[in-house]
Amino acid sequence: MTRVFVAALSAFACASLVACGGGGGSASAASDTDASATVAACTYAATSNNAVGTGARSLLAVDINGDGHLDLVTTNAGADSISVLLGHGDGSFSPHIDHPVGSAPGMLVAGDFDHDGKLDLAVADSGGDGISVLLGNGDGTFQTAVNYVTGGLPRAIAAGDLDGDGRLDLVTANAADHSVSVLRGNGDGTFLAPVDYDIGDAPAGLLLIDADGDGALDVVVTGSASAAASSSEFKNGGVIGVLLGNGHGGFTAAASGSVLFTMVDLNGDGLLDLIAVSRTMGTVSVWAGQRDGSLGAVSRHSITAGAVSVTDVDLAGNGQVDVVVADFERSTLQIHLRKADGSLEDAPAEALSVGPHTTVVGDFDGDSAPDLAVLQAAGNSVQALRATCR
Repeated sequence: MTRVFVAALSAFACASLVACGGGGGSASAASDTDASATVAACTYAATSNNAVGTGARSLLAVDINGDGHLDLVTTNAGADSISVLLGHGDGSFSPHIDHPVGSAPGMLVAGDFDHDGKLDLAVADSGGDGISVLLGNGDGTFQTAVNYVTGGLPRAIAAGDLDGDGRLDLVTANAADHSVSVLRGNGDGTFLAPVDYDIGDAPAGLLLIDADGDGALDVVVTGSASAAASSSEFKNGGVIGVLLGNGHGGFTAAASGSVLFTMVDLNGDGLLDLIAVSRTMGTVSVWAGQRDGSLGAVSRHSITAGAVSVTDVDLAGNGQVDVVVADFERSTLQIHLRKADGSLEDAPAEALSVGPHTTVVGDFDGDSAPDLAVLQAAGNSVQALRATCR
């Protein structure tokens, strides 16, 4: 089975799933934030604050060097680079090592693009019209980035085997020319020229999933807040659309989408459900996935306006998926625990006061508990938060 790792992505200053925010300034170590709280069965406390490059935008937790410990990777729009922080397995990280990429890098994805057993990276260079592919050396370092042309201003990127040939392909959502670009992989770390699909409005984010259950990956696309509404549920924040894949790398006509989202089986029926966060409306919306690939009735939960990312994880340790929303403006993480029926608790637990921009979850210290890493763009740093669970 091909493994793909996708970065958690912020949408600061944008009502869409797009890495378009980030503080300026130089990359310097910020002082440790006073952040500790108890959520359900876990207690969180700050362990380390780690400097990264200037204008950090997205954050990925993955084992880059194959030592069994999760590492962190950020994209840095202010420095046109990525920062790699190797994890020690005890919740701490080595100083960042930077690699140059294209203009204003935003979202990134990791996968083995050349079938050598080592993780590689693909970065959406959101300030231009292309992506950067960095082949991994297996020791936490990367070869010089190779650039590929896509549609203009790629805001999001995803990787998956779109045509069933066992090779990872890449997909980007391009804001400037309202398109999705599909780059078929050759299996040796190189990619074919893109095939573009018109979306009709400025796409902002995407996921690759089998939305209709036919065995082929589809593209779920989010659009800008100004997207024309084809569903009343999204008329204030864009419309979610799906490009249905044919299993051979091609797709049907596109539709456009909503705000921040993730997909996970919330109610345990074996189907992916959709979680969307409206930054402007201050809501978490949940749609139950249907067996025909459509979305069922919506349930909504209030949050404070200003949310910039959404993450799903079992924080309560009860086998149920909970939702973490990062609120940059109020410097909090809001945690909505899942109830037995698959819905979310309306009242969030404001667990952490960390000035969050993007959050990822992983076991950084090897104790099987869900630790957090929080990108604090204003300080160009990553705050590690260790979980102690009962």
